[in-house]
Amino acid sequence: MQSSIPDASCLQCKHVLMVVCLPVETTVLANGLKKEKFTVIAVHPGFVITDMGNEAAELASTNQQEGYGPTMTATESVSSMLGVIGDLTFAVSGSYMQWDGVAMPW
Repeated sequence: MQSSIPDASCLQCKHVLMVVCLPVETTVLANGLKKEKFTVIAVHPGFVITDMGNEAAELASTNQQEGYGPTMTATESVSSMLGVIGDLTFAVSGSYMQWDGVAMPW
């Protein structure tokens, strides 16, 4: 039986599953913790320069690929995300945000 799913490494499969499941997981947690007034969000860290992603980060930065935003260090990314987390309100629970606080579509 031939599969319609292309061959992919285990790492690629894990990434795809994470991306597909993130909206569901965030929404389920937000709904489940609503009575306790917990705020639950998912945060995109931005295009972070790491040992694993330096070439891709350089390419995105050079080509200014839409959707990637600026490249940044891990320290810059974490600092930005902490600012977003510090400014959260219960009204945004269940949403997906960028490192700079801009809402992202699921």
